[in-house]
Amino acid sequence: MKPTTRSGLWITLSASMALAFQSSVDALLPMAPGASVMVFFARPVLGLGVSALLLPLLERSPTSAGSITALGLAMSGALALVPQSFWSYHWAALAGAFVKVPLLCSLLLGDPAWAGWRLAGAFYGLLLGPMVATLHMPEETLRVLLALFAFSSAVFHFAVANGTLHAERKSDLRSLVLATLPASVALSGVVMAWLLLSVQLALLPLLHALHGHPLADRPLPLGLALLVSSFWLCHAPYPWMKSGPCLPLALCASSAIAALSMRGVAQAISGHDAWQLTGYRLLMQLSLGLLLVTTGTALGRLTSFLPSAFLGCALAAAAFLGEGVGLVLQLLMLPAFGALGTMKALALLPLCYAFLVVRHLPSPEAVDDFHDCDGAE
Repeated sequence: MKPTTRSGLWITLSASMALAFQSSVDALLPMAPGASVMVFFARPVLGLGVSALLLPLLERSPTSAGSITALGLAMSGALALVPQSFWSYHWAALAGAFVKVPLLCSLLLGDPAWAGWRLAGAFYGLLLGPMVATLHMPEETLRVLLALFAFSSAVFHFAVANGTLHAERKSDLRSLVLATLPASVALSGVVMAWLLLSVQLALLPLLHALHGHPLADRPLPLGLALLVSSFWLCHAPYPWMKSGPCLPLALCASSAIAALSMRGVAQAISGHDAWQLTGYRLLMQLSLGLLLVTTGTALGRLTSFLPSAFLGCALAAAAFLGEGVGLVLQLLMLPAFGALGTMKALALLPLCYAFLVVRHLPSPEAVDDFHDCDGAE
């Protein structure tokens, strides 16, 4: 039974709600005061462990992903009612891993051509969660509302997932295979995207604080880049947008722009130029959104001939790995290079990734094969 477009919308909405709640928990229920900074490594370490743990189960039964996600949401809901402590952060990290890993597997089920759009819609929920921290209401009221939202989201996702997720379907379309990227390149892009996200969430606020610039968190450009670019790649009006070179070129462009915008942010902060800083931050968010969508689209196309459970767990593991590597690099480089030097040095990483992707541009013969297959269909 094939999932319909309507079912894809429902599962995307449910996943976006689940990730919005999880990101709000991360923003409102952090570690206890006085805890070591090493506590922040709990999320990537536990996430990698849960990814490896759930892989055999999800390979045997991909449709069980919805039930596991609902369990993780219930675990997070209970966390909202307990006092803040050292262990509450670890519990939140563990529950978040049980939410995110099977959730990504659920989003990769269905039509491979629209998997990138489903992932982008779910990632948009991550941007909505921190906005809860700006609500002016008593903490007790906010905790109760979070718990109610968690349990209602768990029930909603369980109902949607069990009603819409079916056995994955394979595609033997050679044009779809020719129009994608190797899994290693796509997963490396996921690592790079989450590394840049960790820089944006940790190093960038530090730079603003050290140089006296007010940090206005505007996730709208990143959200628009996620939704617009995902729809553009999935529903391209021109055939060349779906051709073999399209995804590698989009990855190269987004990585190179991210590298240039990171150096521009560092120079604008040191030069106290508010207008340039705003422009470079906007460019950085747009390039990051395009990088996330392009890697998600590539992984979605790979589900036509690889198991979605394997790709979903690999996607989650790559995201947790990118977050952990980003934290390690920032901790090691800050004492040696300072905040500005660290930002400029980290800007070299997406540039190196862009050169890596250039090596995987398809040959002219492969592009001709794609157009021949596309014309035959």
